[in-house]
Amino acid sequence: MDSRKSVVICELCKKEFSLISSSHLKFIHKINIVEYKKKFPNTPTISETSHLNRSNSLKGKCKTISHKKNISLAISKLMKDSNFRILCGVKNKGKHPSSIIIEKIRKKAIGRKMPFEAIEKTRQSHIGKKRSEITKQRMREAAKYKKPVSIDTRKKQRERRLGYKNTPEAINNMKISQQIRFNKMTKHEKFLQIEKALSTPIIISSIEKIIHKFLTNLSIKFIIHYKIKKYFVDVFIPSYNLIIECDGCYWHNCTKCGFNNIKYDIKYHIRRETLLKKRGYDIIHLWEHDILKGEKFLNKKIIPRLEV
Repeated sequence: MDSRKSVVICELCKKEFSLISSSHLKFIHKINIVEYKKKFPNTPTISETSHLNRSNSLKGKCKTISHKKNISLAISKLMKDSNFRILCGVKNKGKHPSSIIIEKIRKKAIGRKMPFEAIEKTRQSHIGKKRSEITKQRMREAAKYKKPVSIDTRKKQRERRLGYKNTPEAINNMKISQQIRFNKMTKHEKFLQIEKALSTPIIISSIEKIIHKFLTNLSIKFIIHYKIKKYFVDVFIPSYNLIIECDGCYWHNCTKCGFNNIKYDIKYHIRRETLLKKRGYDIIHLWEHDILKGEKFLNKKIIPRLEV
């Protein structure tokens, strides 16, 4: 290998380095790298071999200029501490390329958490700032190289969130931000937002699907999750004014199956039942274990009510 390619010479002290670091210029020559480049514009600050090594190590990664500056500043601050240099196994400041130092710092920092004060400072520094189009473009480019999140990491993320509750201040801030966002919307956008909030997502259970199939085979028209006042019913047949409720054994505390669900609210179901009966609706309650018996059971329960 050619020695010229693996070495670069500092124009101020005429010493050989693989990389003329900012710490070398700062502590020995009392200038920064920008001033050095202005004085000697045609001289390189990094050797060809170290430049190739760096580029190979950074393949597939996308770092912004500000990110690079922050890394160099962080390294220069850490390298001042002699104890830290000993921990990392770095004896001389100028001889080790930054990629090796970064890797050593990363290994030492695994498992450590940022203090709350530091997190709060970074959060406050970003308030009111808007990203420029260049940074947005860089972020889009960086997102291309991101690996998709694995199933294991998603599970870990869910486990971390379990039992987490927002503070009253955070809830209040969220309400304020939502109100500001809502005020900025047009009339049409507001209407769509309200409509979206009022409409509940329809989740059809497996036992409901069995009832739907049974009714379609009989060519009976029905409505899924029909709203009556503030309550939703599982299946409503308008021609017979009939409501079919598919009660899951776990969610409705089935005594035969021996379930004891704490979340089950009896008072709510009594109120719901009384309101529906007052309005003149005919109601059939079908348990999950009965629905799973098959068509013979459904014929016995539903068809007599349709003939009346």
